[in-house]
Amino acid sequence: MSLSFYLAIPLMAILAILQSTLLPRFPIFGIVPQLWFVATIAWTLLNGLRQGLIWALIAGIIVDLFSASPLGVTTLALMASVALVVFIQRHFPESRILMPVVLGVIATLVFWFVYLLLLRIVMPLAIGGYEFLDISNIANNTRIPDLLGDIASGYSPVGPILTYILTTALIHGLLILPIYWGYYNLERLFSPKRVEI
Repeated sequence: MSLSFYLAIPLMAILAILQSTLLPRFPIFGIVPQLWFVATIAWTLLNGLRQGLIWALIAGIIVDLFSASPLGVTTLALMASVALVVFIQRHFPESRILMPVVLGVIATLVFWFVYLLLLRIVMPLAIGGYEFLDISNIANNTRIPDLLGDIASGYSPVGPILTYILTTALIHGLLILPIYWGYYNLERLFSPKRVEI
């Protein structure tokens, strides 16, 4: 096991406890930032896919234990975000200021897309109140739920959810820089120095 594994467990446990107890008392623009998410993405940007997936697995399981969502949904969404961040990072020039911000925003958007999609599949009535791929309505010739029609008539859960996700993405994009730089400086401080003879 690498040192990363032993650092991730207590750090994610502390961040998950803070997420569920203290942070809701101090929202930023009405949003409670997900520090466990930002910490995982920042670590991934510095240490690559393998360690990022380890941190995503640990963070996802710990956060799932504290949440009402089904076990594994957060883990899968976080792992998808980590994989995409590493893929994008490999195809763009290295930047220690702009890329963490941009990738933090992208990772948040991907996380929420995958998270809500998985919730929709696992818990069909949780998102929007509609059955997911319910063909019994077609067989009975009853009305098929029409999300676009509901949006046009003025009722839609999409507006508040989209506002929440975009605001969260912007907050995460700003929060990732100090965490990223903190990790970067700690890594430089504690990593073995290269000695040439």
